[in-house]
Amino acid sequence: MRRSILMVVFCLGIAKVFSQKLDPDDSFTFEICLPNSIANKPFREIMQGVVSFSPYYQYTLKNALSFGVGVNYSYFNINQFRVTQKIFGGMHQGVSYLKVGHEKFWTERLGTDIGVKMGYSETFVISDLLKSQNVMFRRMNGVFIEPTIAFVISSDVNSSYRFVVGFPFYNFKFQPWTLGEGSWSYATSSAGDNNTPGVYDESTTKSQARSFTLGFGYTYYFNGKKSEPWLDSE
Repeated sequence: MRRSILMVVFCLGIAKVFSQKLDPDDSFTFEICLPNSIANKPFREIMQGVVSFSPYYQYTLKNALSFGVGVNYSYFNINQFRVTQKIFGGMHQGVSYLKVGHEKFWTERLGTDIGVKMGYSETFVISDLLKSQNVMFRRMNGVFIEPTIAFVISSDVNSSYRFVVGFPFYNFKFQPWTLGEGSWSYATSSAGDNNTPGVYDESTTKSQARSFTLGFGYTYYFNGKKSEPWLDSE
């Protein structure tokens, strides 16, 4: 009995020592996230994140340095509980970007993908208030930067799933008039109470719009393979 137990322990140890890790090279990833606006104040209070999805191709070198190219679409709608009059509409944003990062599997199943997406964004704001003023949409564009980190779990040599965290920086300053001119747009409280929904002064619109994204993704590895047993590599 004791010999059997020792044999099992020995076999488990050998299996652990000679286990293999996923060795990624070229892959396709699709991520879908929930964006949460965090700055500036009007953007944080008025706009409510609905969805953000991002397909991209990525190639990872042997040293774990990765390069990718992809697109992103995000949509924010107007939070009806945070405005002083009924305004319907939302903000559509399209981004094309390059990604630079570090992708590596640390164990047979668990890996990380840390990087920065850098590109150019086109943003279109549409609302019924704008349409009533004979304005089809407001357009904003500029540089897009999003640091990201993903915790990856492989299911086989060709597939993995990931939990994604991102911090997008948008190159525009969201202001209430972006949704259309109205009596609420630049209202200022006589008591200086800038915490009232729909009440803002110029100091609250100085910072760039930013958000915080959480979501999941799927990756397909075109040349899925595992590295050699890592007895001597660790």
